[in-house]
Amino acid sequence: MRSKWEILVERKEKMRNDLAVAEATLTGMEATPFTADGTGKCSRCGTALPTEAAFAKHFLVPDEQYVNLGECPTQYA
Repeated sequence: MRSKWEILVERKEKMRNDLAVAEATLTGMEATPFTADGTGKCSRCGTALPTEAAFAKHFLVPDEQYVNLGECPTQYA
């Protein structure tokens, strides 16, 4: 059995680690060219997507449990 303090310190450390991973992921996406389809553009609407960050900002995620599954927002316009 642990104290409340020990539990909260552990949770804080986990949050710090999760934040570091999230920040590294976002930084990596900003530095990585989008080349999945070979054009650097959205395959549906043709919007230029020069980086993985631009790709991530462009696509809408219908179920947040699956952030790698997205849809072009133009289908909702």
